[in-house]
Amino acid sequence: YDTWSAPACDVLLVIKERPPAPFLEAARGRGSKIVYCPIDMHQDCASLDADAAVLCACDLVLVHAERLLPLVQRHCANAHFVEHHVRFATADLAAFKAAGYVLWVGGCQYVPYLLRWLDRHPLQGELRILTDIDNYRARHAARVLAATIGVKLVLPRHGTHISGHPVFRWSERRQAEMMRACKASMDVKATDHFNQMHKPPTKAQQMIASGVPFAVNPESYSAAYFRQRAFPVASPAEPDRWFSREYWEATRRRAEILRAELSLEAVGARYRSLIDTL
Repeated sequence: YDTWSAPACDVLLVIKERPPAPFLEAARGRGSKIVYCPIDMHQDCASLDADAAVLCACDLVLVHAERLLPLVQRHCANAHFVEHHVRFATADLAAFKAAGYVLWVGGCQYVPYLLRWLDRHPLQGELRILTDIDNYRARHAARVLAATIGVKLVLPRHGTHISGHPVFRWSERRQAEMMRACKASMDVKATDHFNQMHKPPTKAQQMIASGVPFAVNPESYSAAYFRQRAFPVASPAEPDRWFSREYWEATRRRAEILRAELSLEAVGARYRSLIDTL
């Protein structure tokens, strides 16, 4: 991405970063087919429509949320849904725990959405936050978002809590450790915001594929994704179901399916089959 020079290739796959027009023109001039995967790029419909020329110039567009497909297909008819693979799923399925903490994992910039939900729906028991607490840009974005949505946010420079909740610095190893140790996990999507409304169900997939009882607000895309696949995810507002052995058992059964369907090999095969059509 430093130079955006177009290499000579049959198919050029661009992930997330918006390719500039000269780059697209150069690639097409070399005879390359262009595949674009705009992960988490658009904050509203207007920003997506502003990319119409980029999307139209692509031979194939891949998105990680089915809700985005109709919006993208207005500009590129050859757009398709692809899954994330369960990269952060734990090696073994989680054991049932009658007691313990609830885990939230996510970028620091999204913490205000979590705090707003908790203000309205107090959680039973302890919640631990795993995030990139040292990321300056994410911290700044969190403060801006908190002010925008009217949430009180305290981000201590060297502290161990965010608004009273224990916070831990994210690393892949620590996430695996906390996923194995937690009683359950949760997420909240602010569906009054376009970007949140179209967030892929990645976090839900990682947790459920690990056998961790997971809850998310019912109007989120994560909840809709699993409802469409005959697995109604618990809501954080229904702890009796969320923390029950029955839900943990159902989660373990679904985990076996997810680990096969969303393996790197299975998702890779989907990418290859779509690219092969070009």
